[in-house]
Amino acid sequence: MRKINLYSSRQKALRGEVSDVFQYDEMPDKLRVQIKFILDKCLGNESQYYTADWPKAIYNAIYETLIEEYGQLYLSNSSELYGTKNCYKSLNEYLINEPDVELVLDYIELAFKHVNGNTRHYEYLSRHNHSEIADNAIELLNLRFKENGCGYQFEDGQIFRVDSTHIHKEII
Repeated sequence: MRKINLYSSRQKALRGEVSDVFQYDEMPDKLRVQIKFILDKCLGNESQYYTADWPKAIYNAIYETLIEEYGQLYLSNSSELYGTKNCYKSLNEYLINEPDVELVLDYIELAFKHVNGNTRHYEYLSRHNHSEIADNAIELLNLRFKENGCGYQFEDGQIFRVDSTHIHKEII
């Protein structure tokens, strides 16, 4: 898992259109979709949710943790009201549609705790390079945060607000 340096991205950088100012109150749709793809590659996609034990258990655990902590019977997704519970689908809808950035960060933090822990076991989807996949997913998440001007970073099992790169390096 790596970031591809597309032509359009290189051109934006050359024109100085890449911002070094972080935002905290909004999370761009582009970033939300990019995070979904990172999680699909690392935790498992929808097909693996149905066919493998680990992805289903992880997505279900994340979902159950969120609704218990929020004191809700379900996340704020309309599809849950009308159909069978599918934690993979519900969490993706939540990631894409939830307006409260802090709540979205709750999900991202929980998911990447599992990336950092559970996916490092060989048994997780029988991957031979399981630790490399986890490390790359975390690195890519942090890169996506930065390139989208979103002032957060996943470090030591938690999401941290990054006010500036200099201050963050001093704290770490």
